[in-house]
Amino acid sequence: MLEYNTLVENAFMHPQFVLPNELDLETLKQSQAGARPHGVWFALYYDSETKKLYYKVYGSPYAIAAVENLARQVAHDNLRLGQALDVENLRQQLDMPYPYMNVLIILEDAWLGLSEK
Repeated sequence: MLEYNTLVENAFMHPQFVLPNELDLETLKQSQAGARPHGVWFALYYDSETKKLYYKVYGSPYAIAAVENLARQVAHDNLRLGQALDVENLRQQLDMPYPYMNVLIILEDAWLGLSEK
């Protein structure tokens, strides 16, 4: 059984940026990557008015923690749309084993997809 660090546990137990039902999806930039049958899927929604990133996710606690951490970085203005996502730094922060690196690569694909729209 995997043991998770406090950053992963906090993001998993106290997510702040899961997509709320009341948001109008037509006003948000959207991007998806991954596939549920492959074990990880991200849907990202960027609200340019509030400069917040919301998400839906399917996958391991690492996937949830990674996308929640990304959304928190955007909310705190530490990362802006169009900026590169430092996946190795995020992997280290989450203490994510290398076999889970595909989670971050898929998240990066979804993140880059927002910049292209």
